[in-house]
Amino acid sequence: MHMISKMDDQNGSRIGIVLNGSPLFNGDAGSGWSNIRKSLLDRNLLDAIVALPKNLFYGTDISSYLWILDNKRPAERQNKVLFIDANYPDFVNPLQKSLGKKRFEISDAGITAILNLYSAYKTSSCPIKDEETGEFKMLEIAKLLDYDDFLYTKVSTQRPLRLWFEDITSKYSALCTDENFDPESKKNLIQKTISQVVGIDIKRSDSEFFTFLKEKKVKVAATEIKTIRTAFGIIDEDTPEVHENPLKPESGIVPDSNLSDTEIVPMKDDIEDYFEREVIPFAPDAWMERSKDKVGCEFPFTKLFYIYKPLRSSEAIMKELEDLEKSTMGEIANLRSE
Repeated sequence: MHMISKMDDQNGSRIGIVLNGSPLFNGDAGSGWSNIRKSLLDRNLLDAIVALPKNLFYGTDISSYLWILDNKRPAERQNKVLFIDANYPDFVNPLQKSLGKKRFEISDAGITAILNLYSAYKTSSCPIKDEETGEFKMLEIAKLLDYDDFLYTKVSTQRPLRLWFEDITSKYSALCTDENFDPESKKNLIQKTISQVVGIDIKRSDSEFFTFLKEKKVKVAATEIKTIRTAFGIIDEDTPEVHENPLKPESGIVPDSNLSDTEIVPMKDDIEDYFEREVIPFAPDAWMERSKDKVGCEFPFTKLFYIYKPLRSSEAIMKELEDLEKSTMGEIANLRSE
């Protein structure tokens, strides 16, 4: 951000900076990390990110990335960013002798290839040598993407609290055995009063329970409702939902904090459509709390270039183990014969 503050807005400036992987994804939506990434896109500064080969530096062998920022980008590059995955042996030459953790340097051919990919500024594939088989495969190592591909909305979702009330007297007795619970405290008197009501132990839903207390002339203050629910309520997904005012269904549904969740909705998706498609089929009673929406930004470099490699079959692994066992037994037999 300091370097960006020094950019020449009139004549234009370009920044190239090498960073580790953390700035690509660190920080949740709304955090400083995420907001800095988003600001690069909002100001149309991010031009390209290049994943460099490993072991280029003396003091560390962690993955490193070259970020290119430009404040005078041509019209065809507006709101676009190019990702280049140059983390392949094809782009480096090994040193004759390691210097600390530095074992490679980018070769002239590698530099030319990276520059050509950047100059072309489009999705591209190159022949890359497979380290296991030695064969060359065409791999997509440059991807041109829209800024919106990296923006998302973190949406808070809620589900209703559902409670049963039963065996109140035994629950109150258990409470009294807790050394931190004072039954004579003013704030706890309501629990004592409820536990002494005749017929209180019968199983009831939340609204039935508080209606019963009203019929029994037990006065419950609004501030005491949560205390009662915490002390005596049993969470059960098969029970009716709980309302803010148990005697007024129109008062609003109480969310269950244990079921609070978030959904990461890509910026290109309609949030309502996403919710209907990805959440409602699995939680029909869920709702979104849109006042808590947060826009986030991250660059999942590894995910962009991930190539699935199927696991080896159990038969192949077993055969390898058997061959290794035979070889070992043969060597042991030779040692004994000597």
